[in-house]
Amino acid sequence: MGEAVQRRFSVMTAVVAARGLTATLSGCGGESGSGDVTLKLVAADYGTSSANSSEKYWSGVAAGFEKQNPGIKVEVNVLSWKDVDRKVAEMVKAGKAPDIAQIGAYADYAKDGKLY
Repeated sequence: MGEAVQRRFSVMTAVVAARGLTATLSGCGGESGSGDVTLKLVAADYGTSSANSSEKYWSGVAAGFEKQNPGIKVEVNVLSWKDVDRKVAEMVKAGKAPDIAQIGAYADYAKDGKLY
């Protein structure tokens, strides 16, 4: 992906996720032009145990999207809701922003023109 894409990252809410990620991800392509691409998704975990972990939800959404979109893999990383905003900020600062983020802190990214 280009430098501009690397600087910005997409924001995905549960509504978009329920639509199979299609609205956020249409038009993605691989760096080599092969069509194969891996998208990095970071989401907050609001579960209280492994039985109701958000990891299960996001992994299911990713699997459904991958099935409908061959050549696109979604790498799911679910972090504690207590840490997710800080961890994403560290990723952005390091130049390794996720392609898709479900977090609480959007205002600063919007102000800095980093949301797509």
